[in-house]
Amino acid sequence: MRQKRMKGWASVMPASAMWPIAAAFLAGVFFLTGRIYRISYLRHFHLEPSLFPDDLSARAVYAVAGWANVYGFFTEATSGYWSGHMVLSILGPTLALLAFAFILAVWRTLVRFVPLYASRMSSPLWLSRPARGVGRWLLSMLRWLFPNEAAWHSVEIARRFIVGALGTYLVILALGLLLVLSLRPFQLAGERVAARSASSMFVDSAVVRLWEGGKERSYRLMECGPTYCALFGDGHAVVVPMSEVKRLDGPAP
Repeated sequence: MRQKRMKGWASVMPASAMWPIAAAFLAGVFFLTGRIYRISYLRHFHLEPSLFPDDLSARAVYAVAGWANVYGFFTEATSGYWSGHMVLSILGPTLALLAFAFILAVWRTLVRFVPLYASRMSSPLWLSRPARGVGRWLLSMLRWLFPNEAAWHSVEIARRFIVGALGTYLVILALGLLLVLSLRPFQLAGERVAARSASSMFVDSAVVRLWEGGKERSYRLMECGPTYCALFGDGHAVVVPMSEVKRLDGPAP
């Protein structure tokens, strides 16, 4: 039966077509992680993402940065565990396998013991007599619900429809949960990188000086888009036209 199912799937979608579809799906998820990372970074400063580059090359760069930061945060979060529980980390999988084998052994013992015990014990009369009446009542109820084959056929159609709808719902739920669990780390990484940059006041970025109200004010350059630049100063971000940025003073190397 399993081989027939596999042959059926192979006739619908050959194995040679699976790899391009999987590659396209993984590429889409890769670029989506870059977009999520970038939006989370800009949203932390309440900036509009549409004002800044969002082409395919920019998403690839942001995706690489997002993956690097997620990996860095993961190793940072687990560094204390690995250094403090090295022995437990090594023995953990072995202990888990032994515990699983023990649970299976106990389950096999119970599965063998329960039928043997039930075969040696007979139910009391006060339980067996009502059980017979309940069985006859259930049989009569089933005959009333399904008097003929046509009635059962209608119920079977409804059952298939309900099972199909439930299966579709579970698939959508699983895909949504998978996307949330796979994209959430990049959202958190973007927010954390933005918080770190804000706390450091973008000290590694170039200085931009603008004239506002007859006074010169200094900002740190965050990034520039096709027509706008995002600057940081006084604890918040501002967006100005690129034409107003006349000069950039880079920090000392």
